[in-house]
Amino acid sequence: MGYLKYNIKQKPKVIVSSCLLGEQVRYDGHHKQNDFLLSQLSPLLELASNCPEVGCGMPIPRPPIQVCDQNAQLILREVASPQNEHTESMLNFCQVSKERVESTCGIISKSKSPSCGITDTPIFVDGAEAYKASGLFIHTMKQQAPWLPMIDEQALQQDEPRHFFLTQVFLLAHFYEASSTQSLKAFHHSFWPFVTLFAMDDSSINEAILDDARLYRDEFFGRLQQLASIETLRARWQKWVEHQSLPREAADLTALCSSAHQFWLRLSYLYVDSSSKYSLPFNLYPLTSSSGHSL
Repeated sequence: MGYLKYNIKQKPKVIVSSCLLGEQVRYDGHHKQNDFLLSQLSPLLELASNCPEVGCGMPIPRPPIQVCDQNAQLILREVASPQNEHTESMLNFCQVSKERVESTCGIISKSKSPSCGITDTPIFVDGAEAYKASGLFIHTMKQQAPWLPMIDEQALQQDEPRHFFLTQVFLLAHFYEASSTQSLKAFHHSFWPFVTLFAMDDSSINEAILDDARLYRDEFFGRLQQLASIETLRARWQKWVEHQSLPREAADLTALCSSAHQFWLRLSYLYVDSSSKYSLPFNLYPLTSSSGHSL
């Protein structure tokens, strides 16, 4: 169904917080195993365990830590003994991890964690919670690899964020295979609907980008992290569909959507090829097609 296929030879590699995989690495020696992740996504993805706190040398169990904002600098401190800092060791671990993410297609992390939270980690100022942001590991990874898709275990339970994340993961896996075989231009032409619709303007696509895999990755996948508004998607989709021979459902696709996430969700109906060995199974994205049957 459709003509955009994820013909990849290996499962996409995704870094996952170790505690979500059932490993007893948390500060209290316990885990936070996520059964949905293990049962539904492990057949699709290569799950690479990662605990930044253990990786930077902290023991199991260990004193609880928190992220503090000190003059606009994030500091990792122990809650009971704030004189004990772990910022430098965490940043050193992030530097080592930078090489690891060069071949990684995404990160699934633990929400609210002082190291792994994506948006909901409590940040403290003068001993009181001041706002919520990323944990120190994720904060640094966002700076080092802004093109890398990320999601936490709470958003993973929601259809729309999960689909957008997995769409990026599988696109990135396809990109890695294409760039490793010197077929970046083939990737570009196979996936150019995503490229031109959701990431790059035609003016930004030139031979320099098509000849430089890292530059292409940073440009294309970096922009994908900034999810467009549904109004922008509607305008770009309608303009693009006028020049293409698309399925009948395509013309009114955006009219059926109230959010950009829903647009991505329904786009799978047109673009994801269910015959590919590692394609995305439609039962992870419940919606009804125009003919009324559940995908």
